[in-house]
Amino acid sequence: MLRVLETLNHSSATTDFTAQSANLTQWIQEIISAAWLYQTENGTLLNTIDDSTSFADSSGTALLASVTYRMAVYSNDTSLIPYADKAFQLVQSNIDEYGWLRNTVDPETFDSPSATNSSSPEGQAFVLLLQAAYRDYAESVASGLVIPPSNSTSSGSEGSGDDDDDGSIARRCHLVRR
Repeated sequence: MLRVLETLNHSSATTDFTAQSANLTQWIQEIISAAWLYQTENGTLLNTIDDSTSFADSSGTALLASVTYRMAVYSNDTSLIPYADKAFQLVQSNIDEYGWLRNTVDPETFDSPSATNSSSPEGQAFVLLLQAAYRDYAESVASGLVIPPSNSTSSGSEGSGDDDDDGSIARRCHLVRR
């Protein structure tokens, strides 16, 4: 939905889709607001979001956090950033020494966790989306375009993938030069 919204807003026909863009914006906000209500204490979301017996899914958590950062920049509504920050930290802690996201859903079954030492290509893609969304959010905060909430751990520079940021997802996934 976010990709469709951005495509509409960057098209030559953007003025023809004002109502649709407003609807998409509202629907995305409703989805992420409702989803974060189910965030666990450690920052993850469960594979079946409202089933406390379900397993933690770091890939879905990464994707929802990326959308939250993007929507904060798009709408200048940062009220959900503390949830995304908590998820960002969880995702960082679930990247192994080889740069692979762990504790994901099995991409072939969708209803069971990935086996130990197996990887999810979708989860990896969601990590990239999260890193890029966080970077853009941090740049917007640093430039004063977006004001972070007072209870956010986002400083506007951490996790941006800069070479001096050893804790960034980009560095942990071996996406930046050392």
